[in-house]
Amino acid sequence: MDQYEAELKSALKEGEIVRWKGSVAPYRLFDADNKKSTGIIWLISIGIAAVLSILYTVYVLTAQGATFQPFVYFLTIGFPFLGFIDPVRDQKHIAGQLLAVTNQRVMIFHKSTPNENKSIGLGFGQIDKARIEEIESGINRLRLGSATFKSKGLKLRRDAMLGGKDDDDRVIGLVFYQLKGKDCADICMILKENSVAIEKG
Repeated sequence: MDQYEAELKSALKEGEIVRWKGSVAPYRLFDADNKKSTGIIWLISIGIAAVLSILYTVYVLTAQGATFQPFVYFLTIGFPFLGFIDPVRDQKHIAGQLLAVTNQRVMIFHKSTPNENKSIGLGFGQIDKARIEEIESGINRLRLGSATFKSKGLKLRRDAMLGGKDDDDRVIGLVFYQLKGKDCADICMILKENSVAIEKG
């Protein structure tokens, strides 16, 4: 996480102090929490690739004057493949995040946030409530802001990467995707000290 230390330092406001920082607990594409969404995306991607390839094959075999073009299969298989690698890309992206909690707000740093300091954050006063979810023994998810409470699968991972947003594209919720138990407890203590209501999901 050394790559983010400069970004974290430059993002701090006057009088702001880092009280906790850490990383996301590793997760597997087919763990109990992710296997359904990963499986659905992969099946859809394979299905689209198969249907497009079959349609093209039928067209070549039945259309008068049609000639076989092998490169077309790179398109019929290639475009759906982008969806196939989506869960893998999300996993790598989330694994590379730096999470931080200061005396004023919570923040997520990563490479592709479209802000100059590569961070998204919410002040404690902007978090209407937080929710802890136990993913497995010793691993928790922390949803910061009720706007993220209903997110699942792909949408949940997007909230973890880009923040939950309102209709005006403003970030109104964050997700610390997976945390070790002690890290989650330390963060929740800071949130409670700053009057953020926390519930268990």
